[in-house]
Amino acid sequence: THLFDMNYDFVHLYGGWGCERIIEKRRLVHGEMSVDSKKGGSSHTHSPFIALARPNTDEEKGEVFAQSLVYSGNHKMQTEVTSDGIVRINIGINDFGFNWLLESDEEFFAPEAVLVYTDNGFGEMSRIFHRFIRERICRGIHRDTIRPVLINNWEATYQNFNEDII
Repeated sequence: THLFDMNYDFVHLYGGWGCERIIEKRRLVHGEMSVDSKKGGSSHTHSPFIALARPNTDEEKGEVFAQSLVYSGNHKMQTEVTSDGIVRINIGINDFGFNWLLESDEEFFAPEAVLVYTDNGFGEMSRIFHRFIRERICRGIHRDTIRPVLINNWEATYQNFNEDII
């Protein structure tokens, strides 16, 4: 993606245990800005998502260009602002320690990136992502139905549980 002015905030999500998906915004500057994961998978530390948003963007108004990677491995999200103010956005597999030997008859499929644009703020951006994931990424018998309840119990019993305890 290329944008022709740099009047944007770089927005990404970071966090830790019990404090996931904290929104962080920084003004774009000349040169590169990036967020990445080298942990072997995506997590609450750095979500494989970035957005460029106009400084006055809120939930209901403002221009947002967002990208999310459909991938749970090492990833890198990066912007570069050139000396003449052109903004390049990249998101994909982290090149740190990455190599893949491809034989002549083999194929490599890179992770998909979902790109969203709206001028109706972060709320509309989120709704577009949710709708796309529900309609295009979710599969199986539960795609268009109310899903069964899943009980996440590990914090209550630290995996020391059985049917009677639950």
